[in-house]
Amino acid sequence: MRFYSTHVIVMTIEPVFKVVYVSGDISYPKDSLRVPIVRYRYIQDSFFFPVGLILESADSLIVGGHVNDHSSVLFRLQGISAMMNEVIQYSQEHKLKEGPKLLMLQNYTRQSVERTSGYKFYDF
Repeated sequence: MRFYSTHVIVMTIEPVFKVVYVSGDISYPKDSLRVPIVRYRYIQDSFFFPVGLILESADSLIVGGHVNDHSSVLFRLQGISAMMNEVIQYSQEHKLKEGPKLLMLQNYTRQSVERTSGYKFYDF
């Protein structure tokens, strides 16, 4: 089983490296994912794979990527300014003295996928 999701992650690097925000899964218009699946023997569900990011304005990002390894697409994410203002305010109010624990982001992502998909990861 494969599980694809896209998130906005905001980090600071000074005075310490911190992940200060991870968005929920970004959803895309269903009709934009209706393109042929090239490797249908291995992949059954449509997916978007982001490969580029352009800051279009203070309030919008353009995310470039491909759908199903077949078609290139651009998606516009709006509302970035309000989101960043909230992230900055929260980060300033909750000053952390140290960065995240090792594998924090990976564990967060893993737990989110398990919660969202019902799929259980096993350690080997």
